[in-house]
Amino acid sequence: MERPTSVTVFGVLNIVLAVLGLTCVPVGMLLQHAGPPTPGGYAPSDAVVGMYESMETPFYRAYSAVSTTVGIVAAIALLAAGVGLLKLRPWGRSLSIVYAIYGLIVAVVLPVVNYFIVWRPMLDTLQGVGGPAEFGFMIALVSGTVGSCLNFVYPVLLLIFMFRPHVKRAFLPPDAPPLPET
Repeated sequence: MERPTSVTVFGVLNIVLAVLGLTCVPVGMLLQHAGPPTPGGYAPSDAVVGMYESMETPFYRAYSAVSTTVGIVAAIALLAAGVGLLKLRPWGRSLSIVYAIYGLIVAVVLPVVNYFIVWRPMLDTLQGVGGPAEFGFMIALVSGTVGSCLNFVYPVLLLIFMFRPHVKRAFLPPDAPPLPET
């Protein structure tokens, strides 16, 4: 059977997203532990200092180490899944499904942890401050919320397409009985 276009698209997207993940996760960790930025030599605001202090707690350090390790493993799995999809290997489809489920779990857990560890302490620090610091934080909060919602898009689409009948058929061995039409 010829490879469905959606399998090619998701195979390539899996590979591209995996490479981005393998690049961005370590860089993000380095930046996170670099300390608060001091643009132009000015001292960072109390809110920025509070955010970095909240990321120095034992819980957040452990969470960060585990999520980084799991993120790198997930990116490697996504890379393998992309290659498997392009080669029409059944394990490529299965691994894509497992990654999509992982992606949905992360899309739920990450904003919750970030809210309690990063956003809530910053909200407490900025309460009643007003001005540019509070406005900037609100923009970051809205952007983070929209970004968290967008984290659902790829895993949901991946699941939808991996369960489409013509995609499932493409991964069957040539001598397998046909799937029932639904």
